[in-house]
Amino acid sequence: MPLEERTVGQVLARQADRFADKNFIETTSGDCISYRDMHLHSNQFAWGTAAFGIECQEPVLVMLPDTIDYVTVWCGLAKRGAIEVPINLAYRKSILARICNDSTAKKIVIDHQYVERLEELRMILSTWIA
Repeated sequence: MPLEERTVGQVLARQADRFADKNFIETTSGDCISYRDMHLHSNQFAWGTAAFGIECQEPVLVMLPDTIDYVTVWCGLAKRGAIEVPINLAYRKSILARICNDSTAKKIVIDHQYVERLEELRMILSTWIA
């Protein structure tokens, strides 16, 4: 199979056709999502990122807990061609600011519970993240 046919989007599309209703992922808490639903939800997220102005090869910070939503975001960003920059949820203050600044990202996908942490950094970030 040629390399260009082995992208996250193309592999997930093929597996969604092949394993439609089988579990794509199941969390330790018992939440699960099928191949078909992951394919559809990550497509929706990818289209949403395009509408939000996220470009191919653009770095995007991701600060989400380990959930199915995180995997959906990861797949959606990959389908869009964006570069996911994951943030360790334990990071605070200076290390969090350094990751944000060094990434050159101007956009972030963040869970509401971490917004306050980012707000605390407003004065030391080189670019305020949308």
